[in-house]
Amino acid sequence: MSLYLIDYENVREKGFEGVEKLTGRDEVIIFYSEFIKNLPFQIHVELMNSKAKYEYFATHKVGKNYLDFQLATFLGYRIAQGGTGNVVIITGDTGFDSIVDFWEERGVTICRKSYISGRPECGKAHKSAVVKNPDTVHKNQPQPVESPLAKPDKEQDGASQVKAARRRELIIEFPDKYKHMIRSTVIVPGFTIGNYNTIYSAIMKSENTLELNNNIVKAFGTELTGKIYKQIKNVYRVYMHDEYGVDV
Repeated sequence: MSLYLIDYENVREKGFEGVEKLTGRDEVIIFYSEFIKNLPFQIHVELMNSKAKYEYFATHKVGKNYLDFQLATFLGYRIAQGGTGNVVIITGDTGFDSIVDFWEERGVTICRKSYISGRPECGKAHKSAVVKNPDTVHKNQPQPVESPLAKPDKEQDGASQVKAARRRELIIEFPDKYKHMIRSTVIVPGFTIGNYNTIYSAIMKSENTLELNNNIVKAFGTELTGKIYKQIKNVYRVYMHDEYGVDV
């Protein structure tokens, strides 16, 4: 899974080179301005044929680096949410290197590229977003966030690679039949619709049971996770088998 943030104002259509190689687990966020907002028809065709998930953000105000700051803010928001996988900023603006350095100091590896060009090759093993030595972080610095990053393909076993290849595009709306199964299975006093939505999201973005457990821990804490995970793991297995033909 990879997250691509495209500075379209900077790279234009050149930035989409390699889009045809993306998978249904990849996500592309396109930031564009009112002044640079047109795409060649051929790029539209390539985007429609691509399996990746797309989202667009328009900048309607005028100002120096206005779009850049929005992209940077969105990046921090997504890292805090977790589950971003590999992160690639598509831009030729070297000013973004300061963002890359900032997150690398906190254990998150981010690439900056001028175009997609297939799968990201960051040149380093992807790290966990948890800082190994918290004593090196000053009190006035932002605290590190947990964002499990995908391992390079060479570190994945064969089963993981097959699983990733067979997963279809991440569905935006969790199927109702699994919602009913979760709500009838997970019985926690005081649980809200928002809590259940969090579980749906964790199930949809998890590649395996370990990742599911980690996503639930981040959302509900260790103590409550023990109970929730036992209640949802069988539903998760049914979901993966029925929706993607994968046994976990």
